[in-house]
Amino acid sequence: MPPLEGIDVSNHNGIIEWQKVKNAGISFAFIKATEGDAYIDRFFGTNMARCRAAGIVPGPYHFYHHDIDPKAQAEHFLHVIGQVHKGDIPPALDVEAPGDGGGRITYPAAQIVSRIKTFLDTVHAATGLNCVIYTYQYVWRDLLKDSNAFANTNPLWIARYGVNSPALLGGWQKYTFWQYTDSGNVAGVGHVDRDQFNGDMAAFRLFVGDPPAVDPVRRFPAPFQEFILYGEFRKFFEAHGDVAAFGNPITNTRQELIGGIVYPYVQWFERARMEWHPEPNLNKVLLGLVGVEALAAKGRQPQPNMPISPRFANFYAANGGVDIFGLPIEPEVTEAFNGVNLPVQYFERARLEFNPQTNAVSRGLVGAEAKAARPLTVPPDAP
Repeated sequence: MPPLEGIDVSNHNGIIEWQKVKNAGISFAFIKATEGDAYIDRFFGTNMARCRAAGIVPGPYHFYHHDIDPKAQAEHFLHVIGQVHKGDIPPALDVEAPGDGGGRITYPAAQIVSRIKTFLDTVHAATGLNCVIYTYQYVWRDLLKDSNAFANTNPLWIARYGVNSPALLGGWQKYTFWQYTDSGNVAGVGHVDRDQFNGDMAAFRLFVGDPPAVDPVRRFPAPFQEFILYGEFRKFFEAHGDVAAFGNPITNTRQELIGGIVYPYVQWFERARMEWHPEPNLNKVLLGLVGVEALAAKGRQPQPNMPISPRFANFYAANGGVDIFGLPIEPEVTEAFNGVNLPVQYFERARLEFNPQTNAVSRGLVGAEAKAARPLTVPPDAP
């Protein structure tokens, strides 16, 4: 049987029509999550959720920087990807050359290897999984002196174009994934990197493991380990962007008084609040007006008929639009966060922030801010 076909994607691929990708014969996808110790790919949460929903097996990857503390990079990666789903591809580490964006190397090959090992060990300690390593000949043979430090533990994802089969390196006896072109074309995504798994579907299922019956409870790493996620809130969370979109939970499910109404189920997240609305003909999860509340905590009131800033329009449209963010309630302004001035725009249910150092848009911590401004006289947590 022919090997399984896959792709690897990032924000550079824009909005992906994952069902068309599935229909084109793609079985798996590596999806960029993070880079360095601060950058989050703006499509990561959406891509993971929609890829999985289309029946394609996803796996998150981190783009490694040689000039940034590897433990800090691993912790950033772990924070963004959240709990690893059984049945997904294990997390992957993308190790590239300085000239390809990997950051400056000012130390010898042995230290390159030891720093990469720090990253891999940190992820393994948190997840129990050995990362897939993506690399190519120039990096591994020339910069790492063909180190075999990971050949017995970490699956190899090798990039090599224009050949019938890639030559092995670093002591690996076989490759697990092969990126065989960076100029493929697949319906639903267009120009894209193409990959193959070294085996058939039975071998792939053995590699990733069969997804188990869904654990009804989702748990989170420290310092959020006391909070759990389940039921309709979990479904909504995982279908609309996961940790990258909403952040971690900062309460458990509880009753709460909002706008004079006691809602039986409410849960707060760093960037949002989920509410279960039992009104007639509704019975669904909606996001609370934490953008309005966070703005009010700063002494400002929503303004009507505000346009969406061009800076944030693409992110808004690609990540749920009015259903997720609500309407804009202020024009774009500049605010200081941790001593850094960022362009921001408030929406009814969110705040979008632009980081000029990375040119990335992300969602602000309005859930945490709105919760901190709430009065303490609310009904107690639900059992």
